[in-house]
Amino acid sequence: MTVVKDCSGTYLRLDGKDYHVCNEEKLSSFSSGTNVTATFKTLQNCKALEEKIVCKLYHQNEGWIEVCNLK
Repeated sequence: MTVVKDCSGTYLRLDGKDYHVCNEEKLSSFSSGTNVTATFKTLQNCKALEEKIVCKLYHQNEGWIEVCNLK
């Protein structure tokens, strides 16, 4: 998986699809483009970030995830 960061948030890219990370603090020490090994679970929504307006950039993604384990 690859870490992808832009003004709209933090994502994990897997098989060409980006997943929006709800608990982005887990990836705060990784730069965009860094390859990581992670497990995650999908979420219906992200209360922590859904109301946070970061920028007007639309970043297509497959939905919210929560990172469980990270290497």
